[in-house]
Amino acid sequence: MPGRVALVAARIIEFPTCTNCIAMQTAVAPPDVEVALSEIQRIIVVYQEGSGQCHSCGIVGPVTSLTPEEPQPDVAGRRGRRRFHRTR
Repeated sequence: MPGRVALVAARIIEFPTCTNCIAMQTAVAPPDVEVALSEIQRIIVVYQEGSGQCHSCGIVGPVTSLTPEEPQPDVAGRRGRRRFHRTR
């Protein structure tokens, strides 16, 4: 089992990935992927997002990674935004 845990951790270390892609890329059955993720969570933080985009297949759905997904800046919304300071 430690080998499977290492394979799964290597797949999710940088990018959010869905369980099916983790299973296909590591040759670990999907139920065993879930068991490996549970083992990984005992040691480090595992981020699971309900509606993220898998960086392997591109499908939007549940994804898992070891790094949190950074929110994309809203460039258009930032223009013209001003900071207001309270005055007395």
